[in-house]
Amino acid sequence: MERKLNHELVRTTADKAGFSFTKLAREVGVSTESVSKWLQGEASPRPGKAIKLGKALSLSYEQMFGARNQNNEPQIAFRLVRNQEPSESHHERAREMGRMFEELAPYLPFNRFEAPPRLKAPSADYEYLEQMCSSLRREMGLEANVPLSLPTLFRHLSDKLQAVVIPVFWGHRTELAAHIYSPKTKTTWIPFNMDTKLWDARFWVAHELGHVYTFDVLAEQDSETFSDAFAGTLVFPVALAKAAYEALTGVRIKSQKLEILKTYAKHMHVSPICVAKQVDRYAKARQQAPVNAEYDGIYPALSATAKKEKTVAEEFFDGEEPSVGHLIETTSDVLKSPFFGTLSKYLKETGGNPAFIQGLLDCSISDAKALNKELA
Repeated sequence: MERKLNHELVRTTADKAGFSFTKLAREVGVSTESVSKWLQGEASPRPGKAIKLGKALSLSYEQMFGARNQNNEPQIAFRLVRNQEPSESHHERAREMGRMFEELAPYLPFNRFEAPPRLKAPSADYEYLEQMCSSLRREMGLEANVPLSLPTLFRHLSDKLQAVVIPVFWGHRTELAAHIYSPKTKTTWIPFNMDTKLWDARFWVAHELGHVYTFDVLAEQDSETFSDAFAGTLVFPVALAKAAYEALTGVRIKSQKLEILKTYAKHMHVSPICVAKQVDRYAKARQQAPVNAEYDGIYPALSATAKKEKTVAEEFFDGEEPSVGHLIETTSDVLKSPFFGTLSKYLKETGGNPAFIQGLLDCSISDAKALNKELA
């Protein structure tokens, strides 16, 4: 349920700061009519706009909307490009999305009586991950040297763990993916940035898979550490890390190292950085002589190659902007996600609401209207 803005506090603060409706609307990036509705208690801003409103008026989210019951609040994990630290605005936007996702929970096609499985005693220990990921690959019907496809990962998230993947188009924003767990509804929601580079995508989806297995078992930072190690081991198994290590042993010239890493990366459809990290982890865990696969200068050396790498959206939609129908079909058939079917049931029962879709997907109002027309 949408949380109500403390419009009297916001209006008083705006008056004291000398903000007219027009000036505040310009600051937040909305129409004067929207601000008027907010300050008269007729509507509440969506998460992104609420954050901008708070910044303009130097008000916290709690001041504007009241204190939250932390026990029932959606729990968030974020991964940003280049391991940047997520800001509170990232978390607050995701929490608000999580509250909206909770409204969809009754319409999900999952078993309502059984919670998805969790790991008993998850550990980032190398041997533990080797055994676990080998077992999981066998369950998925994959040999160690076979690439883990995105549809296979998405299917496992949905069918085995009742996690809902949501395609979002966030361009070159810093968010690669988010993990939103609702203690209230015992549901997991994974907004996945379709503009993520294809060679990074398997790792990041596997990272979210690691979170699903551990999110209410491990503390947040421990869950991040586990999910990173788990994802690397799942998409680039130990047997291949051993082979790549042996191929790199004795190689001193960086350009030759890079070509070896690229060869293994291409075979498994992951980034050379992922391969390098797994090789170095293998060497350390097996107490082998280091080969420094992730050497100084590897990131700049890959920058030109990275720029040419397709995004997930470009791969799935042949480089074109997808129609609404194509997006819905791909979400169901490729991402194996019940998201749009669930959203359609909700919209039909509630009469349709583009503003709800806009907040749910953090998308433009024009895209929200197109989806509402197709689904409601």
